[in-house]
This record gives sequence, structure tokens and C-alpha cells, in this order.
Amino acid sequence: LHDAGYKSVVSVDFSEVAIEEMKAKTEARPGLEFVLMDMLNMNDSWANRYSAVFDKGSLDALVADENEETLAKGREMLKEGLRVLAPGGVYFCVTLAQDHILNLLLEEFTGKSGFKVNFHAFEPKSGSVLLPFLVAIRKVADSEPYSCGVYPEPTHREDASESADTV
Repeated sequence: LHDAGYKSVVSVDFSEVAIEEMKAKTEARPGLEFVLMDMLNMNDSWANRYSAVFDKGSLDALVADENEETLAKGREMLKEGLRVLAPGGVYFCVTLAQDHILNLLLEEFTGKSGFKVNFHAFEPKSGSVLLPFLVAIRKVADSEPYSCGVYPEPTHREDASESADTV
């Protein structure tokens, strides 16, 4: 992100080893901050602070199965990520959108005011069976109606039998 022009980036990890490693690798890049913290319980002072939260596989790693305890942790992660977003901010979630992840996202956001949700499918790399998605969840005023879209429609995915109109 820094190399793409984002000069103020805060990264969170629960591993002190990972934090120290990233600090060492990026010391020549000013504006990068690495914080030892649990993503399920972030700093209270961070409420409504950030214009974007970028989750690159954390939800998939945390919610590895359909166990209710695991799903509860996923709900807590989403709640915390959205809590630290400023109004108008976007929570970006890169996911493989396994059924239990997709169901969790839809349960948390379908029909609720205060959010605009878009699912973006990426073409898989040649020979890969993995189809990554980017889910963009914009935090809007509670008075704004809920909206959801799928771009492009995932008609190339074998198990994608529903169109954007039915999601």
C-alpha cells in the first residue's frame, strides 16, 4: 500500500515476532506503523478513526469452519473492523468466500441500514481452482438504505448459480 501512495498505514498483528519482522523490513518507509494488538479487541480510541480497513485473508483464517464459536469470532472481527472505520470509510475484505464465510457476511449485512456492500470477483490465475473475492463494505449513515451488488456476476464459477439480482 505504501508503494501505491498510501503514506499513513497502520498494521495490526497479535504476533510480536511478526511486528518486529515487519518493522525491520520497512524501516526505510516512513508512515508505516505496526501495532501489537488483537484484531478482535482493538484500541478504544480508534473508534471512527480510519478511512479504510484492509483484511487480506484474516477472516478466512479466523473462520476456518462452521463451528458456532468460530463464527462468533468472525462476527466480532467484523464488528471491530467496522467500529474503527470513520463514516464513509470502507472495510475491504479479500476472501475465497467459502460458503460459511459468504453466509457470515450476508447474515451480518443483508438488509441492514448503515452499510453498502459490494462483492467483486477476480479471475483466478491460470490453472488455479481458487476464486478470490473482494468484499467492500462502506459505512454510511444509518438513514441510508442498504444496498448490495455483485460485480461482475460470477457466472464463470461452477457453483455460482445465483445472479446479482438474487443475492
